[in-house]
Amino acid sequence: DGTGTIHLRLASSGAIVRTLYVPRPGNVNSTVNALAFSPDSHYLAVGANTSRVHIWRTSDWYEFSLPHYVSNVPDASVRCIAFSPNGRLLAAGNW
Repeated sequence: DGTGTIHLRLASSGAIVRTLYVPRPGNVNSTVNALAFSPDSHYLAVGANTSRVHIWRTSDWYEFSLPHYVSNVPDASVRCIAFSPNGRLLAAGNW
């Protein structure tokens, strides 16, 4: 919806249990394109049209790392994101 909002919901009821926001520089709205939970569910990685990957620790929903740039092109969209099976690597890409 262009607001950079992520609603995490209970699968059983659809109730929202957490809302996260992906900000863009200058307080402009962002669009979330991809997200992935780590295999152990300890992290949530999100790609948006911010040229960055945002990573939250799920135990307290702290965005524990500085956003990592995937592209040096302004406003490039991170379109795909995935953790390796052991959770030690994170792949992200754009086109």
